[in-house]
Amino acid sequence: LEALLHEKLGTDFVRALDGILKMTKDEIAAFARTVFDAAEKGDSNALAIIESNMRYIAALINRAADYFEGDFNVALAGGILNNPVSLEYLQSRNTVTPRANLIKSDRAPVFGAAAKALTLV
Repeated sequence: LEALLHEKLGTDFVRALDGILKMTKDEIAAFARTVFDAAEKGDSNALAIIESNMRYIAALINRAADYFEGDFNVALAGGILNNPVSLEYLQSRNTVTPRANLIKSDRAPVFGAAAKALTLV
């Protein structure tokens, strides 16, 4: 991960930190690809970052389960959830309640909100 970040930033992470702290949300999000690339190469730090984020998302899904009786659908959309490593973690690690039917979406999250809004008018 460190080598890939150095390549992306053109310098080491510590020297680039000031500039990173000034980046926009979209610029920061672009680092996800670098983390996934490192994870595919077996980098333990990259895998830990992905695991930590997927545990957080699993906790959100499990908390939402408190509001539903029986099984319910969860649409997974957005950058990191489009990566197979993330989806595999959620599906295979038994971190998400089995009542949640995980559905991978190739559309932006806003489409789901718009579709729901149409049912309300």
